[in-house]
Amino acid sequence: MHRSFEFFRGRERKTSEDFKRDLEEYVVHWNTSRRQVRLKGLTPEEFRNQALAASSLFRASKIWDAVQNSSGPFLWHSI
Repeated sequence: MHRSFEFFRGRERKTSEDFKRDLEEYVVHWNTSRRQVRLKGLTPEEFRNQALAASSLFRASKIWDAVQNSSGPFLWHSI
């Protein structure tokens, strides 16, 4: 059975508002909280945060290297 069907199984919704609320909660769960094997057990949110942290660290190290290796006044736009 496809994963998206788990949203529909075992729940009875009285109104369309209940359905919309549950669907929104499920989408948030799907996009942030579910663990994935292809992300090495991380949730999508953890994976994004890890990638952003690595990217920030990389940019900071590039800036630091540029400052260290500049021979004159450092120009920010040269990075």
